[in-house]
Amino acid sequence: MDPSNSTMRRSCLQSSMTALKEVVRVYPMVALNETSTRLAVGDAIGEISNTGIQVYDMQSMSKIKVLDASGPPGLPSLLGGTLEMGITTAISALSFSPDGEGLVAFSENGLMIRWWSLGSMWWEKLSRNLVPVQCTKLIFVPPWEGFSPNSTRSSIMASVLHDDGEANSQGNNKAANDSDRLKLLIQNLDLSYRLEWVDVRKVKLSQHSRELGIFQL
Repeated sequence: MDPSNSTMRRSCLQSSMTALKEVVRVYPMVALNETSTRLAVGDAIGEISNTGIQVYDMQSMSKIKVLDASGPPGLPSLLGGTLEMGITTAISALSFSPDGEGLVAFSENGLMIRWWSLGSMWWEKLSRNLVPVQCTKLIFVPPWEGFSPNSTRSSIMASVLHDDGEANSQGNNKAANDSDRLKLLIQNLDLSYRLEWVDVRKVKLSQHSRELGIFQL
């Protein structure tokens, strides 16, 4: 799909787009807009203080924007100082709005829905400034029946404080713990979350095809 190789692009574009659409179908943290001109890839796993969504232009295959999905908001200032935060699940699902004016993301860790809206035809107005953009709106999703308490907002502070305590213990043990935690997160990554639009500014969150709520953006 590299535009600098026009011959290969012509011969492979259709099959590449077919493969990419299959990736989008399987992985909810990857999204294409309606016209397949913009691609968004969210960090499925990362550090609480440094996660985001990369937005690409499909014509030039270049990154045009980074959307900030770190959080919860104000966490570093609440705890004070710089913390060596552990890795966790980050972006669980993504979806472009039908009108192409924005992007919505759900994070299981913290139970948050973020919405970025920069006005009509905002993708065309964006410069290739890769300074992370803060979300326009943040919605906290109430826990649902059967939801694991390990991912609730109340556990985030405890997990960060626990990681900070580990940082003050033996470094080798922390590295081993992070490695084990990463493997566990990958093995248990939930790919069943979906964000579906039910109105111009309303999005439905579901898991395993079970509706978890409809949210006004």
